[in-house]
This record gives sequence, structure tokens and C-alpha cells, in this order.
Amino acid sequence: MIDGIELPDPNDRHVVAAAIKAEALAIISADRHFRDSDLERYGLSVWRPNTFLMRLWRQDGDLTRASLAQARRNFSRTVPDPATFILGLRRSGQLDEFRDAVQDLLARFNHAFGHTPGVATSSE
Repeated sequence: MIDGIELPDPNDRHVVAAAIKAEALAIISADRHFRDSDLERYGLSVWRPNTFLMRLWRQDGDLTRASLAQARRNFSRTVPDPATFILGLRRSGQLDEFRDAVQDLLARFNHAFGHTPGVATSSE
């Protein structure tokens, strides 16, 4: 542990210590205890998962798509079809922009190849 790390939630100090040791730019977390105002003194910022995924998407869409496809295949019991996987992103409630980008890509792919499986539109 690094001495002197002060945060609103002391149980989060190890995360900041690890980020400092790794010379990270940011901590990727949906935890609202992590705020830029608390992290900037350590040279860090916080990126919410949606922000992080959209940065990756914009920087290297091909690599992000390949990683997303692999994540879908990593399900241990069943591999969801792309529309079901997108529905899972919708249910997370924190990845709206990223989910919309993936859904748009899937729709463009399906249109280009004349394939029209159901695209997740549930509002769950």
C-alpha cells in the first residue's frame, strides 16, 4: 500500500495504489465513490465503463469488435446470438452509448449482407 492515499471510501485505497504503481492514466469503474476531484491529486482520472469502451471503439473499432466477439464466445453455458448479447448490454444500464454503437454496427452488417435477425429492442 502507498501511504497517504485519502479517499471518501478508505476501502478503495488499494485500487488507487495499484493504479499509481502501474502508472495508469485512469481507473475504470462504475463505482460512484471514485470521482475525478478525489483522484486528480494522484495524477489519475476516473472513466466510467461506457466512456472507456467508447474510447476504445473510436480508437480501434476492429480490435474492439474482435474483443466483443470473443467476450460473447466466453460465456460458459451458451453463446448468445449478437442480438441477445446486445440486450444484455442494455440491461446493464451503464453502457447505453456503447450498446447503441454495437447495435448500429450489427444492423449495418445485417443490411449489407441481407441478413435480418431480430435486433434487441426490448426496453427492459
